[in-house]
Amino acid sequence: MKKLLILFFIASTVFGQNGGVNFDFDYSQFFFSDSSNYIEFYYQIEKRGLEAAKSETGDKLSVIMRVILCDRQDTTNNIVKVFSVKSSADTLNKKNEMLGQFQLVVPFGKYNLTFSVIDDNNKKNIKTLDDKLEVAPFPKDKPSLSNIELGRNIIKSEDEKSIFYKNTYKVLPNPSRIYSPLEPVVFFYAEVYNLKKSFGKSVNFLTVVLNPNGEKVYQRKSLISTKNNSVVKVGQINLKGEPTGAYNLMLAIVDTTVNYAYTSSKRFFLINPNVKIDSSFSGKISVSSRFSGMSSDEADLFFKKLRYIASRDEKKQFEELKTPEQKQRFLTRFWKNHDKNPATPQNEFMDEYMRRLDYVNRKFKTRTHPGYMTDMGRVYLTYGPPDTIDRYPNNISTKPYELWYYHNIEGGVVFVFVDMLGIGEYDLVHSTKRGEVNNIRWRQLIGE
Repeated sequence: MKKLLILFFIASTVFGQNGGVNFDFDYSQFFFSDSSNYIEFYYQIEKRGLEAAKSETGDKLSVIMRVILCDRQDTTNNIVKVFSVKSSADTLNKKNEMLGQFQLVVPFGKYNLTFSVIDDNNKKNIKTLDDKLEVAPFPKDKPSLSNIELGRNIIKSEDEKSIFYKNTYKVLPNPSRIYSPLEPVVFFYAEVYNLKKSFGKSVNFLTVVLNPNGEKVYQRKSLISTKNNSVVKVGQINLKGEPTGAYNLMLAIVDTTVNYAYTSSKRFFLINPNVKIDSSFSGKISVSSRFSGMSSDEADLFFKKLRYIASRDEKKQFEELKTPEQKQRFLTRFWKNHDKNPATPQNEFMDEYMRRLDYVNRKFKTRTHPGYMTDMGRVYLTYGPPDTIDRYPNNISTKPYELWYYHNIEGGVVFVFVDMLGIGEYDLVHSTKRGEVNNIRWRQLIGE
Protein backbone atom coordinates (compact mmCIF):
# COMPACT_ATOMS: atom_id res chain seq x y z
CA MET A 1 0.00 0.00 0.00
CA LYS A 2 2.85 2.36 0.76
CA LYS A 3 4.28 2.00 -2.74
CA LEU A 4 0.93 2.82 -4.28
CA LEU A 5 0.65 5.98 -2.20
CA ILE A 6 4.15 7.06 -3.20
CA LEU A 7 3.40 6.48 -6.86
CA PHE A 8 0.19 8.48 -6.62
CA PHE A 9 2.01 11.38 -4.96
CA ILE A 10 4.68 11.48 -7.64
CA ALA A 11 2.13 11.34 -10.42
CA SER A 12 0.19 14.24 -8.92
CA THR A 13 3.42 16.19 -8.64
CA VAL A 14 4.27 15.67 -12.29
CA PHE A 15 0.86 16.59 -13.64
CA GLY A 16 -0.26 18.95 -10.88
CA GLN A 17 -3.79 19.35 -12.26
CA ASN A 18 -7.15 18.94 -10.57
CA GLY A 19 -9.94 19.42 -13.06
CA GLY A 20 -9.93 21.32 -16.35
CA VAL A 21 -8.22 20.41 -19.58
CA ASN A 22 -4.93 18.63 -19.05
CA PHE A 23 -2.78 17.50 -21.95
CA ASP A 24 0.76 16.91 -23.14
CA PHE A 25 2.18 17.32 -26.60
CA ASP A 26 5.46 16.65 -28.35
CA TYR A 27 6.76 16.83 -31.92
CA SER A 28 9.50 15.49 -34.17
CA GLN A 29 10.93 16.82 -37.43
CA PHE A 30 11.68 14.71 -40.49
CA PHE A 31 13.11 15.51 -43.91
CA PHE A 32 10.60 16.64 -46.54
CA SER A 33 12.18 18.92 -49.17
CA ASP A 34 14.91 21.49 -49.80
CA SER A 35 12.71 24.20 -48.27
CA SER A 36 10.51 22.49 -45.67
CA ASN A 37 10.45 19.83 -42.97
CA TYR A 38 7.72 17.34 -42.19
CA ILE A 39 6.67 17.75 -38.57
CA GLU A 40 4.63 15.22 -36.63
CA PHE A 41 2.78 16.51 -33.56
CA TYR A 42 1.76 14.04 -30.84
CA TYR A 43 -0.90 14.76 -28.21
CA GLN A 44 -2.32 13.07 -25.13
CA ILE A 45 -5.45 14.54 -23.51
CA GLU A 46 -6.78 13.29 -20.18
CA LYS A 47 -10.47 12.47 -20.31
CA ARG A 48 -11.09 13.22 -16.63
CA GLY A 49 -10.81 16.98 -17.17
CA LEU A 50 -13.44 17.12 -19.93
CA GLU A 51 -17.23 17.49 -19.79
CA ALA A 52 -19.36 14.78 -21.37
CA ALA A 53 -22.38 15.29 -23.62
CA LYS A 54 -25.30 12.87 -23.65
CA SER A 55 -26.02 10.87 -26.79
CA GLU A 56 -28.05 7.82 -27.76
CA THR A 57 -24.93 5.68 -27.77
CA GLY A 58 -23.57 6.96 -24.44
CA ASP A 59 -21.71 9.95 -23.06
CA LYS A 60 -19.35 11.55 -25.56
CA LEU A 61 -16.30 13.79 -25.24
CA SER A 62 -15.23 16.26 -27.87
CA VAL A 63 -12.24 18.59 -28.05
CA ILE A 64 -11.11 21.21 -30.53
CA MET A 65 -7.39 21.45 -31.13
CA ARG A 66 -5.82 24.63 -32.45
CA VAL A 67 -2.18 24.88 -33.47
CA ILE A 68 -0.65 28.18 -34.53
CA LEU A 69 2.87 28.61 -35.88
CA CYS A 70 3.79 32.29 -36.03
CA ASP A 71 6.93 33.24 -37.95
CA ARG A 72 9.08 35.32 -35.59
CA GLN A 73 10.52 37.34 -38.47
CA ASP A 74 7.22 37.85 -40.29
CA THR A 75 4.26 37.80 -37.91
CA THR A 76 1.83 37.91 -40.85
CA ASN A 77 3.10 34.52 -41.95
CA ASN A 78 1.09 32.16 -39.75
CA ILE A 79 0.34 28.47 -40.13
CA VAL A 80 -2.93 27.51 -38.46
CA LYS A 81 -4.48 24.08 -38.06
CA VAL A 82 -7.82 23.54 -36.31
CA PHE A 83 -9.56 20.19 -35.99
CA SER A 84 -11.76 18.26 -33.58
CA VAL A 85 -11.46 14.85 -31.94
CA LYS A 86 -14.27 12.87 -30.35
CA SER A 87 -14.20 9.97 -27.94
CA SER A 88 -16.31 7.93 -25.58
CA ALA A 89 -16.46 9.23 -22.00
CA ASP A 90 -16.31 5.66 -20.67
CA THR A 91 -12.94 5.28 -18.94
CA LEU A 92 -13.74 1.87 -17.44
CA ASN A 93 -13.68 -0.14 -20.65
CA LYS A 94 -11.58 2.26 -22.71
CA LYS A 95 -8.38 4.20 -22.11
CA ASN A 96 -8.65 7.25 -19.87
CA GLU A 97 -6.92 9.46 -22.41
CA MET A 98 -7.21 10.59 -26.00
CA LEU A 99 -3.99 9.81 -27.88
CA GLY A 100 -3.25 10.92 -31.41
CA GLN A 101 -1.02 12.71 -33.87
CA PHE A 102 -1.16 14.94 -36.95
CA GLN A 103 1.30 16.32 -39.46
CA LEU A 104 2.28 19.67 -40.96
CA VAL A 105 4.73 20.61 -43.68
CA VAL A 106 6.51 23.70 -42.38
CA PRO A 107 8.95 25.95 -44.32
CA PHE A 108 12.36 26.60 -42.78
CA GLY A 109 12.28 29.38 -40.20
CA LYS A 110 11.90 30.26 -36.52
CA TYR A 111 8.39 30.09 -35.09
CA ASN A 112 6.40 30.72 -31.93
CA LEU A 113 4.24 27.64 -31.40
CA THR A 114 0.89 27.80 -29.62
CA PHE A 115 -0.98 24.55 -28.95
CA SER A 116 -4.51 24.88 -27.52
CA VAL A 117 -7.05 22.25 -26.48
CA ILE A 118 -10.65 23.42 -26.04
CA ASP A 119 -13.42 21.36 -24.48
CA ASP A 120 -16.12 21.40 -27.18
CA ASN A 121 -18.82 20.77 -24.55
CA ASN A 122 -17.62 23.68 -22.40
CA LYS A 123 -15.81 26.36 -24.38
CA LYS A 124 -14.58 28.00 -21.15
CA ASN A 125 -12.56 24.89 -20.44
CA ILE A 126 -9.37 25.55 -22.41
CA LYS A 127 -5.64 25.12 -21.94
CA THR A 128 -2.81 26.51 -24.05
CA LEU A 129 0.87 25.58 -24.10
CA ASP A 130 3.55 27.65 -25.83
CA ASP A 131 6.90 26.68 -27.27
CA LYS A 132 9.53 27.91 -29.71
CA LEU A 133 10.15 25.90 -32.86
CA GLU A 134 13.08 26.19 -35.23
CA VAL A 135 12.70 24.43 -38.57
CA ALA A 136 16.13 24.05 -40.13
CA PRO A 137 17.40 21.95 -43.05
CA PHE A 138 19.13 18.64 -42.46
CA PRO A 139 22.70 18.40 -43.85
CA LYS A 140 22.78 17.51 -47.53
CA ASP A 141 26.40 16.46 -47.92
CA LYS A 142 26.79 14.11 -44.95
CA PRO A 143 24.76 11.43 -43.13
CA SER A 144 22.26 12.85 -40.65
CA LEU A 145 19.40 11.93 -38.31
CA SER A 146 15.83 13.09 -37.91
CA ASN A 147 14.45 14.08 -34.55
CA ILE A 148 13.64 11.21 -32.20
CA GLU A 149 10.06 10.13 -31.60
CA LEU A 150 9.58 8.55 -28.19
CA GLY A 151 6.97 5.83 -28.06
CA ARG A 152 4.98 3.55 -25.80
CA ASN A 153 5.20 0.71 -28.26
CA ILE A 154 6.48 -0.01 -31.77
CA ILE A 155 5.43 -3.03 -33.79
CA LYS A 156 5.68 -4.18 -37.39
CA SER A 157 2.42 -3.39 -39.16
CA GLU A 158 0.70 -3.40 -42.53
CA ASP A 159 -2.17 -1.19 -41.36
CA GLU A 160 -1.46 1.83 -43.54
CA LYS A 161 -4.78 3.41 -42.55
CA SER A 162 -3.68 3.83 -38.95
CA ILE A 163 -2.66 7.37 -37.99
CA PHE A 164 0.32 5.83 -36.19
CA TYR A 165 1.62 3.94 -39.24
CA LYS A 166 4.86 4.90 -40.97
CA ASN A 167 7.49 2.96 -42.90
CA THR A 168 6.11 -0.52 -42.06
CA TYR A 169 5.80 0.27 -38.33
CA LYS A 170 2.98 1.25 -36.04
CA VAL A 171 4.53 3.73 -33.61
CA LEU A 172 2.40 4.53 -30.58
CA PRO A 173 3.76 7.88 -29.32
CA ASN A 174 4.41 8.99 -25.75
CA PRO A 175 3.76 12.77 -25.79
CA SER A 176 4.32 13.13 -22.04
CA ARG A 177 7.79 11.53 -22.33
CA ILE A 178 7.15 9.96 -18.91
CA TYR A 179 7.91 6.31 -18.18
CA SER A 180 7.10 4.33 -15.04
CA PRO A 181 7.10 0.77 -13.62
CA LEU A 182 3.88 0.19 -15.58
CA GLU A 183 5.61 1.32 -18.81
CA PRO A 184 9.37 0.99 -18.18
CA VAL A 185 10.38 0.40 -21.80
CA VAL A 186 11.46 3.42 -23.82
CA PHE A 187 10.65 2.89 -27.50
CA PHE A 188 12.16 5.16 -30.13
CA TYR A 189 11.83 5.84 -33.86
CA ALA A 190 14.24 7.83 -36.03
CA GLU A 191 15.21 8.17 -39.68
CA VAL A 192 18.75 8.23 -41.07
CA TYR A 193 19.45 10.30 -44.21
CA ASN A 194 22.20 10.69 -46.82
CA LEU A 195 23.98 7.42 -46.09
CA LYS A 196 25.45 7.35 -49.60
CA LYS A 197 27.34 10.54 -48.76
CA SER A 198 29.58 8.41 -46.54
CA PHE A 199 32.88 7.25 -47.98
CA GLY A 200 32.67 3.86 -46.30
CA LYS A 201 30.50 0.80 -46.81
CA SER A 202 28.89 1.34 -43.42
CA VAL A 203 28.58 3.81 -40.57
CA ASN A 204 28.31 3.23 -36.84
CA PHE A 205 24.95 3.78 -35.16
CA LEU A 206 25.13 4.50 -31.42
CA THR A 207 22.30 4.42 -28.90
CA VAL A 208 23.12 5.96 -25.53
CA VAL A 209 21.05 6.81 -22.44
CA LEU A 210 22.47 9.27 -19.91
CA ASN A 211 21.16 9.44 -16.35
CA PRO A 212 20.62 12.72 -14.42
CA ASN A 213 24.33 12.73 -13.53
CA GLY A 214 25.33 12.55 -17.18
CA GLU A 215 26.54 8.97 -16.75
CA LYS A 216 25.86 6.25 -19.34
CA VAL A 217 23.31 3.71 -18.15
CA TYR A 218 22.79 2.17 -21.59
CA GLN A 219 24.93 1.96 -24.72
CA ARG A 220 24.65 -0.06 -27.89
CA LYS A 221 26.56 0.11 -31.17
CA SER A 222 25.59 -1.36 -34.52
CA LEU A 223 26.48 -0.93 -38.18
CA ILE A 224 24.30 0.60 -40.88
CA SER A 225 25.04 -0.24 -44.51
CA THR A 226 25.39 2.69 -46.90
CA LYS A 227 23.83 0.68 -49.71
CA ASN A 228 20.55 2.56 -49.25
CA ASN A 229 20.49 6.32 -48.95
CA SER A 230 18.05 6.34 -46.01
CA VAL A 231 16.89 3.84 -43.40
CA VAL A 232 14.57 3.70 -40.40
CA LYS A 233 15.92 2.89 -36.95
CA VAL A 234 13.67 1.69 -34.15
CA GLY A 235 14.59 0.35 -30.75
CA GLN A 236 13.54 -0.30 -27.20
CA ILE A 237 15.34 0.20 -23.90
CA ASN A 238 14.18 -1.27 -20.60
CA LEU A 239 14.98 1.06 -17.68
CA LYS A 240 13.08 -0.72 -14.90
CA GLY A 241 16.27 -0.94 -12.85
CA GLU A 242 17.00 2.81 -12.95
CA PRO A 243 15.84 5.38 -10.35
CA THR A 244 13.54 8.35 -10.80
CA GLY A 245 15.02 11.25 -12.74
CA ALA A 246 15.37 13.12 -16.02
CA TYR A 247 17.27 11.11 -18.64
CA ASN A 248 18.58 11.80 -22.14
CA LEU A 249 18.36 9.44 -25.09
CA MET A 250 21.08 10.13 -27.64
CA LEU A 251 21.38 8.61 -31.12
CA ALA A 252 24.48 9.16 -33.21
CA ILE A 253 25.72 8.41 -36.72
CA VAL A 254 29.50 8.06 -36.68
CA ASP A 255 31.38 7.95 -39.97
CA THR A 256 34.90 6.87 -39.00
CA THR A 257 36.23 7.23 -42.56
CA VAL A 258 36.08 11.03 -42.30
CA ASN A 259 35.92 11.39 -38.50
CA TYR A 260 32.37 12.75 -38.65
CA ALA A 261 29.45 12.38 -36.23
CA TYR A 262 25.85 13.61 -36.24
CA THR A 263 23.67 13.32 -33.13
CA SER A 264 20.03 13.65 -32.17
CA SER A 265 18.77 13.64 -28.59
CA LYS A 266 15.52 13.59 -26.64
CA ARG A 267 14.90 14.19 -22.95
CA PHE A 268 12.47 12.00 -21.02
CA PHE A 269 11.45 11.43 -17.41
CA LEU A 270 11.47 8.18 -15.48
CA ILE A 271 9.34 7.72 -12.36
CA ASN A 272 10.43 4.63 -10.49
CA PRO A 273 9.73 4.62 -6.73
CA ASN A 274 10.69 0.93 -6.59
CA VAL A 275 14.38 1.73 -7.06
CA LYS A 276 16.36 3.66 -4.48
CA ILE A 277 18.30 6.55 -5.89
CA ASP A 278 22.01 5.91 -5.87
CA SER A 279 24.13 7.97 -3.53
CA SER A 280 25.64 9.67 -6.57
CA PHE A 281 22.28 11.37 -7.03
CA SER A 282 21.66 12.17 -3.37
CA GLY A 283 22.69 14.92 -1.02
CA LYS A 284 25.63 12.79 0.13
CA ILE A 285 27.26 12.83 -3.26
CA SER A 286 30.87 13.61 -3.87
CA VAL A 287 31.76 16.61 -5.96
CA SER A 288 33.31 14.35 -8.57
CA SER A 289 30.06 12.48 -9.29
CA ARG A 290 27.33 15.10 -9.45
CA PHE A 291 28.74 18.60 -9.86
CA SER A 292 32.19 17.79 -11.19
CA GLY A 293 32.89 19.56 -14.45
CA MET A 294 30.41 22.35 -13.83
CA SER A 295 31.76 25.68 -14.95
CA SER A 296 31.30 28.74 -12.79
CA ASP A 297 28.45 29.97 -15.02
CA GLU A 298 26.74 26.56 -14.97
CA ALA A 299 26.90 26.48 -11.17
CA ASP A 300 25.49 30.02 -11.02
CA LEU A 301 22.56 29.00 -13.21
CA PHE A 302 21.97 25.84 -11.17
CA PHE A 303 21.90 27.79 -7.90
CA LYS A 304 19.59 30.38 -9.46
CA LYS A 305 17.01 27.60 -9.81
CA LEU A 306 17.33 26.86 -6.08
CA ARG A 307 16.89 30.41 -4.82
CA TYR A 308 13.33 29.80 -3.60
CA ILE A 309 14.50 27.25 -1.03
CA ALA A 310 17.84 28.84 -0.16
CA SER A 311 18.19 30.87 3.03
CA ARG A 312 19.50 34.43 3.08
CA ASP A 313 22.81 33.21 4.51
CA GLU A 314 23.15 30.54 1.80
CA LYS A 315 22.55 33.12 -0.93
CA LYS A 316 25.15 35.42 0.59
CA GLN A 317 27.67 32.59 0.92
CA PHE A 318 27.23 31.56 -2.69
CA GLU A 319 27.67 35.14 -3.94
CA GLU A 320 31.10 35.26 -2.27
CA LEU A 321 32.40 32.16 -4.07
CA LYS A 322 34.82 32.70 -6.94
CA THR A 323 36.06 29.42 -8.41
CA PRO A 324 34.10 26.56 -10.03
CA GLU A 325 35.48 24.14 -7.42
CA GLN A 326 34.19 26.29 -4.55
CA LYS A 327 30.74 26.41 -6.12
CA GLN A 328 30.74 22.66 -6.77
CA ARG A 329 31.52 21.95 -3.12
CA PHE A 330 28.87 24.44 -1.98
CA LEU A 331 26.16 22.75 -4.07
CA THR A 332 27.10 19.37 -2.60
CA ARG A 333 26.86 20.74 0.95
CA PHE A 334 23.62 22.56 0.10
CA TRP A 335 21.75 19.37 -0.73
CA LYS A 336 23.30 17.51 2.18
CA ASN A 337 22.14 20.23 4.59
CA HIS A 338 18.62 20.12 3.15
CA ASP A 339 18.35 16.33 3.34
CA LYS A 340 15.41 15.84 5.70
CA ASN A 341 16.15 12.16 6.24
CA PRO A 342 19.94 11.65 6.18
CA ALA A 343 19.50 8.08 7.47
CA THR A 344 18.33 6.97 4.01
CA PRO A 345 20.69 6.62 1.02
CA GLN A 346 18.56 8.94 -1.10
CA ASN A 347 17.82 12.62 -0.69
CA GLU A 348 14.04 12.76 -0.96
CA PHE A 349 13.96 16.54 -0.71
CA MET A 350 16.29 16.97 -3.66
CA ASP A 351 14.45 14.34 -5.71
CA GLU A 352 11.12 16.09 -5.14
CA TYR A 353 12.50 19.54 -5.93
CA MET A 354 14.11 18.35 -9.16
CA ARG A 355 10.83 16.76 -10.23
CA ARG A 356 9.05 20.04 -9.56
CA LEU A 357 11.72 21.95 -11.46
CA ASP A 358 11.35 19.71 -14.50
CA TYR A 359 7.57 20.11 -14.36
CA VAL A 360 7.49 23.93 -14.09
CA ASN A 361 10.01 24.33 -16.90
CA ARG A 362 7.77 22.27 -19.16
CA LYS A 363 4.42 23.68 -18.06
CA PHE A 364 4.89 27.32 -17.12
CA LYS A 365 7.51 28.66 -19.50
CA THR A 366 6.54 31.82 -21.40
CA ARG A 367 7.83 33.64 -24.44
CA THR A 368 10.27 35.57 -22.27
CA HIS A 369 11.02 33.43 -19.21
CA PRO A 370 11.79 29.80 -18.36
CA GLY A 371 9.20 28.14 -16.14
CA TYR A 372 11.14 28.46 -12.90
CA MET A 373 11.32 32.26 -13.29
CA THR A 374 7.55 32.76 -13.61
CA ASP A 375 5.24 33.45 -10.67
CA MET A 376 3.42 30.17 -11.19
CA GLY A 377 6.73 28.33 -11.36
CA ARG A 378 7.98 29.96 -8.14
CA VAL A 379 4.83 29.10 -6.22
CA TYR A 380 4.83 25.52 -7.50
CA LEU A 381 8.51 25.06 -6.62
CA THR A 382 8.04 26.56 -3.18
CA TYR A 383 4.78 24.96 -2.08
CA GLY A 384 4.26 22.05 -4.45
CA PRO A 385 1.20 21.26 -6.59
CA PRO A 386 -1.99 23.02 -5.45
CA ASP A 387 -4.81 20.93 -4.02
CA THR A 388 -7.40 22.66 -6.17
CA ILE A 389 -7.24 24.95 -9.21
CA ASP A 390 -10.07 27.16 -10.47
CA ARG A 391 -9.44 28.47 -13.98
CA TYR A 392 -11.23 31.36 -15.66
CA PRO A 393 -9.46 31.77 -19.02
CA ASN A 394 -12.32 33.08 -21.16
CA ASN A 395 -14.67 35.18 -19.08
CA ILE A 396 -15.97 38.01 -21.26
CA SER A 397 -16.05 40.55 -18.44
CA THR A 398 -12.68 39.76 -16.80
CA LYS A 399 -9.05 39.17 -17.62
CA PRO A 400 -8.00 35.49 -17.61
CA TYR A 401 -7.13 34.35 -14.09
CA GLU A 402 -6.54 31.27 -11.95
CA LEU A 403 -7.02 30.51 -8.27
CA TRP A 404 -4.68 28.00 -6.66
CA TYR A 405 -5.79 26.58 -3.29
CA TYR A 406 -3.52 24.91 -0.74
CA HIS A 407 -5.68 23.39 1.99
CA ASN A 408 -2.89 22.31 4.36
CA ILE A 409 -0.86 25.53 4.53
CA GLU A 410 -1.72 27.92 7.39
CA GLY A 411 -5.20 26.45 7.60
CA GLY A 412 -5.84 27.03 3.90
CA VAL A 413 -4.46 29.69 1.53
CA VAL A 414 -5.13 30.88 -2.00
CA PHE A 415 -2.91 32.31 -4.74
CA VAL A 416 -4.46 34.51 -7.45
CA PHE A 417 -2.74 34.66 -10.85
CA VAL A 418 -3.90 37.07 -13.57
CA ASP A 419 -3.01 37.27 -17.25
CA MET A 420 -2.80 41.05 -17.22
CA LEU A 421 -1.85 41.47 -20.90
CA GLY A 422 -3.88 38.62 -22.35
CA ILE A 423 -0.80 36.87 -23.76
CA GLY A 424 -0.81 33.75 -21.59
CA GLU A 425 1.64 35.05 -18.96
CA TYR A 426 0.12 34.94 -15.48
CA ASP A 427 1.31 37.23 -12.66
CA LEU A 428 0.71 36.66 -8.95
CA VAL A 429 -1.44 39.59 -7.76
CA HIS A 430 -2.74 38.35 -4.41
CA SER A 431 -2.34 35.60 -1.82
CA THR A 432 -3.55 34.92 1.69
CA LYS A 433 -0.25 33.18 2.48
CA ARG A 434 1.81 35.14 5.00
CA GLY A 435 4.81 36.77 3.37
CA GLU A 436 3.32 36.74 -0.12
CA VAL A 437 1.88 39.68 -2.05
CA ASN A 438 -1.48 40.72 -0.62
CA ASN A 439 -4.03 42.84 -2.46
CA ILE A 440 -7.60 42.59 -1.17
CA ARG A 441 -8.74 44.62 -4.20
CA TRP A 442 -7.43 42.06 -6.67
CA ARG A 443 -10.88 41.64 -8.23
CA GLN A 444 -10.60 45.18 -9.52
CA LEU A 445 -7.46 44.15 -11.39
CA ILE A 446 -9.30 41.47 -13.32
CA GLY A 447 -12.11 43.86 -14.23
CA GLU A 448 -14.92 42.74 -11.94
